[in-house]
Amino acid sequence: MVRPGGILLIIVPEKKFTFDHKRDYTPFDHFVLDEKDNVGEDDLTHLQEILQLHDLTRDRGVGDRQSFERRSRENYLNRCLHQHVFNFGNLSGVANYLQLEILATKFVRPYHNVIFMRKGES
Repeated sequence: MVRPGGILLIIVPEKKFTFDHKRDYTPFDHFVLDEKDNVGEDDLTHLQEILQLHDLTRDRGVGDRQSFERRSRENYLNRCLHQHVFNFGNLSGVANYLQLEILATKFVRPYHNVIFMRKGES
């Protein structure tokens, strides 16, 4: 929750420059359903998609596909997976949903999307 007058800064990777480049951006409605269903960090709903589309050549130190799958299944312990894939479109949906004003958006090299938001005073 963001208090009136509060600021929210979100920094997320841009998929085009990461191991997620083969994945689709997550539709905003998916975030709402996750919130409604109280989905936690132990959720592996996206595991099959991640295992299928993760580009191991862009993920240093991950090892082979078998090692990656083993690590991924233990995500709650190591928090290595990107459950969702963000862009300014779905982040704008988050801002609207939370009734936040978007103050600025920017791509910051090498691969970060940054969005800066504020909650109104009323």
